[in-house]
Amino acid sequence: MLKNQIKAVFFDLDDTLLDFNLCAREAIIDSCKDMGIPFSEKLYENFTRINPALWKMVETGVITRATLHKLRFLSILSETGIDADDQELERLLKVHIKKCAVRLPYAEEILKYLHGKYELYVTSNASQEQQIMRLEKAGLLPYLTDVFTSGRIGVEKPKREFFEGVFKLLPHLSPEQTIIVGDSLRADIVGGKSYGIKTCWLDRFGNDFPGVTPDYTITNLKELENLL
Repeated sequence: MLKNQIKAVFFDLDDTLLDFNLCAREAIIDSCKDMGIPFSEKLYENFTRINPALWKMVETGVITRATLHKLRFLSILSETGIDADDQELERLLKVHIKKCAVRLPYAEEILKYLHGKYELYVTSNASQEQQIMRLEKAGLLPYLTDVFTSGRIGVEKPKREFFEGVFKLLPHLSPEQTIIVGDSLRADIVGGKSYGIKTCWLDRFGNDFPGVTPDYTITNLKELENLL
């Protein structure tokens, strides 16, 4: 049984434990207010389209995370037709998103259920400070053994070096004793499988991506109770 093989569970954070888009929407509204520029649904919609596309380029090594932060609001503001300081908006987004933590359904319940049975970790592409603050605000930090971010490790998922960095800090664990749970087929599933980690895809929207086969697929976090 899977539960007899596993000693640790790696959770992605955004769109796995926390709702990133709702957090981003609140942060963008507050950032626009600080700058005295109008918030619009078009601005937010452009963010939800452009931001994932840029992160895909980071995950595939086309651009760096620093380049993403330089390009993100330059593109978003241009396509929205707003004349404003894109780098100031980027800075403010980082300030406000640290304060926002909207849990996905069953996030706390599943961590509470697994706590004490397994070591629980977050593995996330973001800054360490930001994700620690958000986890604390969401009330999820006490359930976790540690938090590993690309800011801490120095490279992003799905790069092999990210997982190498994590396991160097966890010498008592082997990849075969771990499972990664996440929404991103590229960062979490492909990245985990390539390192020998068991994988569980959180597919909340019934997507289908041929060529990528997770070990397990769930549609909500509560279903993990059937696996672990």
